[in-house]
Amino acid sequence: MKRRILIIDDEIKLTRSIAFALRQSGYDCLESHNGRAGYELAQKETPDLVLLDVRMPGHSGLAVLESLRQDLPTVPVIMMSALDATQDAVKAVKLGAVDYLSKPVDMDDLIQLIETTTAETQDSPEIQTLEEGRPYEASLLGNSALMRDLRNHIERATTSGVRTVLLRGELGVGRAMVARDLHKRACGAAAPFVEINCATLVGDQIETEIFGSHGDLHRRGLIEVADGGTLFLHEVEALSPVAQARIMAFLESGVLRQFGGRVVRPDVRIVAAANADLAQCAAAGQFRKDLHLRLELLPLDVPPLRDRREDIELLWMSFARSYARKMGCKQIRLSAAARDQLMSYDWPGNVRELKNLVERLTILKPGALIDVADLPREMFSEDLIPDANIEEQMATLERALVRDALTKARGRKGVAADTLGISRHALKRKMQRLGLT
Repeated sequence: MKRRILIIDDEIKLTRSIAFALRQSGYDCLESHNGRAGYELAQKETPDLVLLDVRMPGHSGLAVLESLRQDLPTVPVIMMSALDATQDAVKAVKLGAVDYLSKPVDMDDLIQLIETTTAETQDSPEIQTLEEGRPYEASLLGNSALMRDLRNHIERATTSGVRTVLLRGELGVGRAMVARDLHKRACGAAAPFVEINCATLVGDQIETEIFGSHGDLHRRGLIEVADGGTLFLHEVEALSPVAQARIMAFLESGVLRQFGGRVVRPDVRIVAAANADLAQCAAAGQFRKDLHLRLELLPLDVPPLRDRREDIELLWMSFARSYARKMGCKQIRLSAAARDQLMSYDWPGNVRELKNLVERLTILKPGALIDVADLPREMFSEDLIPDANIEEQMATLERALVRDALTKARGRKGVAADTLGISRHALKRKMQRLGLT
């Protein structure tokens, strides 16, 4: 089925020109020359993508964008702006536009961007989260069977009333995201979410932090602070024997007995994560067996990224869109070769490594089409590291071919493009990339 594009722009000639080019490329087009009318048409027709001018008389493009983000959050919006409207375009990206183009619009660039955006939207994380109910944390997105199972288990954990959950998985898989998601679903976003890394405290510090202190320096412990919410214990295997015993006693009775006879009954869900195998720690006498069994009443396994490779592209898209909005820049995109490399890489750092990569590339190459050469060397085996010399040689050869075609055409770009077998717009982009402006 043809994808439908809605163009909202008060420049009638430009709108018709774009619509003609898009129809030639196989798209259905709707046109509107007024912001308010365009918004109403979008609500009525629910297009696959909206092309929206930033500046229009009356109902501005930014106002239309805000309304579209609220009422049609799954429909991507590409903004178009005059050369002097860059600030408005940056605001638009922050408001949720997936990208923006400067006028006059290069039709080749526009069609390529629409193709990329509509292809991404077909399996977009936003659509997935709306279909499944309340949105999930970004790290939990994915269509793989493993992630669907995990989300189902999260739902069961939140509705079962269970008070302890153990999160199992490698570093970087997103256990903290699972803990926060559990918390929001079970307790609500406004309830306290308290987390502590047990390995960062030594001696009596861990007991003081969790259970509080008494006497002249009385302070509430984190269990009390988390009353009505969740206490998340990172590296729970680092708890001291005394702390383990006190937590076990609290889980059994629901009562927290303080020194001096003070008794409190905080309503707390305890979520724990361990970097070590708690079963092995318990067998070796390094962790209480009863506490291990209590925590493992409902274990949730968070899979490594290498076991759910089909989710990598969805995660990349989600992170890229998020960082583009945060930084007020264009969203980075993936070449087919770079996508294949991401899919073949084992991701020892899991989702955290992928997220860091997307953030770094957004900072260094905002709006760029990320290719294999832009990826870090550690993502390749030694015999597959891209050879920069080969790329330079190919660019030199390409530059010579373009110069020769331009010389024979006496500078006429249309004739040179025909000689090279490419479009005039493609030649223009190639000349810019090769420094032949």
